[in-house]
Amino acid sequence: MKEKRHYKRVSFLEEVEITHANRIYPGVVIDISMKGILIKLEEMPVGDTTEQNWRIRLPLSDDVHIIVNVRPSHCDLKSRALGFEFTKIDADSMAHLRRLLELNTGDAEAIERELGQMVADMKLQYLG
Repeated sequence: MKEKRHYKRVSFLEEVEITHANRIYPGVVIDISMKGILIKLEEMPVGDTTEQNWRIRLPLSDDVHIIVNVRPSHCDLKSRALGFEFTKIDADSMAHLRRLLELNTGDAEAIERELGQMVADMKLQYLG
């Protein structure tokens, strides 16, 4: 089967918090890319999971963290894993994410190309 992903995924087992409907759900990152994240949750969210008010906070150290708005893209109830697509990220979080991926892939050029592709995709969506 041909791989459909256009972005490198990095295995990254770190604790993460998901906020949805004024509730915090702790979990562990399974993998992360420039475009999204896969998380294993201790407890699955309740209510309307199609709402757009999802936020992820990934602490990298005491004073450095990635904060990103996301939307669910897929779910595996058996393993309690939720995949999310990034929808909004600030400049600092993007810089931290980029550096995290560069360090864990060892391929800064590939991450730079992916970032360029993301920007190009966003422009196409704006012009569409």
